[in-house]
Amino acid sequence: MWDRSIQFYKTQLHDQIVVWVDEILRGMNSNDNEDEAREGCEHVNSETGKMTDADMEVCTFILKNLLKIWKISTTGKGRKEVDIEMEEYIHCTIVNSWLHEYMNVNCAPWDIMTSAYDAMKYLCKLLNPEGECKNCVYKQLEPMAILTKISMLQHIRNAISKNREIMELINNKFPKKQCPKPPPPKPKNALSSATHPPAGKVAAAEKSVTIPPKTVTTTDLFVKVLKKWIEEEGLHGQGGYVIFIVFV
Repeated sequence: MWDRSIQFYKTQLHDQIVVWVDEILRGMNSNDNEDEAREGCEHVNSETGKMTDADMEVCTFILKNLLKIWKISTTGKGRKEVDIEMEEYIHCTIVNSWLHEYMNVNCAPWDIMTSAYDAMKYLCKLLNPEGECKNCVYKQLEPMAILTKISMLQHIRNAISKNREIMELINNKFPKKQCPKPPPPKPKNALSSATHPPAGKVAAAEKSVTIPPKTVTTTDLFVKVLKKWIEEEGLHGQGGYVIFIVFV
C-alpha cells in the first residue's frame, strides 16, 4: 500500500513538473525583468567592455531568467516551501540546459556567462541588500528520474529543442563555426568558477561536437528535494498520514 502511495505522489509531481516546464519555457523570452537584466549586464560590461550587442542580448536573456528564479520565493507567499524549492530547481535546470545548447554552438563563451552571473550578484545586492540571495549557477545536470525509466531532464531538453523562440537566439544569431582551442579563463571567485563545466565539456566544445549534458549518477540535490516533496505530501496531503520513504 505504501509503495502505491509513493508512486501516486511521484506521478503527481511528474505531472506538476510537466506543467512548470511548459509555463517556464513559454515565459523565458517575455519582457518580464528585461529592464533590470539589461541594466545589470550593462553595469558589468561598463567594467569589462567585452560584450558586443549580440553578447548583451544573450546576457540579458540569461539574467532575466536568473531574476525570475530569484523572484519565485519572494512572490510565493501562501505556497508550500517545498513547492517553491522544487520549482526553483526545475527553472534552474531549464536555464542550465539552454546554456548547454548555447555553448555547443558558441564554443563555450565563458565571458558572457560569467558576466550574466556577476550581474545577478550585483542585482541581488541592490534588490535584497540585507537578505540571502539564492543563485542558480551553471553545473552538472542530474537525470531527475521520478518514475521508472522517465528522465525529467530529457523531457526538459526535448521541450527546449522544440521551442522555436528560445532556440532562435542560438541558431539564427549564432551560426555554428569551427571552435578555437583556448583554455577557459581562471575563475576570479566562487561565483564565476561555478559557471565552468567539467573538463569533458570543454573538450567537446573545442571539437565543436554536440553531446548531451554530463549527468551525475549518485543521489544528489534533486533526490533530496524529491524526498522532501513526497514527505510533505504524505504529511499534509489529502491522506493526512505519514509516509516512510527509503531512497536507495
